[in-house]
Amino acid sequence: MKIFLVGPSGTGKSTIGKQLANRLEVDFIDTDRVIEKQEGVTIFDYFQKEGEPKFRTLEAELTMKLIGNESLSGVVSTGGGLPCHSNLMNSMLNTGIVIQLQLPKEILISRLKKSYNRPLLQSKLEERVEQQLRERSEFYNLSHLSIDTLNWNAEKMDVLIESLDQINPV
Repeated sequence: MKIFLVGPSGTGKSTIGKQLANRLEVDFIDTDRVIEKQEGVTIFDYFQKEGEPKFRTLEAELTMKLIGNESLSGVVSTGGGLPCHSNLMNSMLNTGIVIQLQLPKEILISRLKKSYNRPLLQSKLEERVEQQLRERSEFYNLSHLSIDTLNWNAEKMDVLIESLDQINPV
């Protein structure tokens, strides 16, 4: 089973993804970390040097490899913009379970103010977050399941895991 976590930066995709993979005893893959390792630079530096279009190409290539890997059973944490490009959302929906992670906008902005490694959120943070939420929500909302990650705890993880059994992704 492949589980794809989607949602804006700062919603907890990496943290919750690791926890979920651990509980399900499957692999955990963070697309941003794979790209950083592959390219030898941070996502922020890659964006600065190569630009967003080239990054999106790398991201799409990696995601299609993961989707095409029949033997992979795991949780994949995606970059915030990944579902919006190259028909990747539909490919993920047709291959596994897609879970949207959500947070109230104010909490999201508060979390992101503490982070300096979000390439598309470096200036005018509140305006950019609102714009991204508007532009990306149509993709995120296609997910099989949406969860609020505010005050995340073991009980919420249990509910999430129980919900997975009720989803027929294909």
